Amino acid sequence: MDELDQPTTTHATIRAVLQGGPVDLPDAVRFRQEALEGPYLKVPYRAGYEHFERDPDPGQAGSPAIYRWVARTMIAE
Repeated sequence: MDELDQPTTTHATIRAVLQGGPVDLPDAVRFRQEALEGPYLKVPYRAGYEHFERDPDPGQAGSPAIYRWVARTMIAE
């Protein structure tokens, strides 16, 4: 089966802003389009993962979803 024959899935995406975590996390990571799959994001960064949880407050209509940093874990070797 070649790449064109493989089924694709589409997920709704939202604008998301990541708050907290490493101060040097690039803007391209902090401000992003994210698949709407759940309340948590796990972002690979510097030999580990930064974990973010979605703020339950929806904010104003049209505003990006806010995800707040909650923890860092190391990549298992």
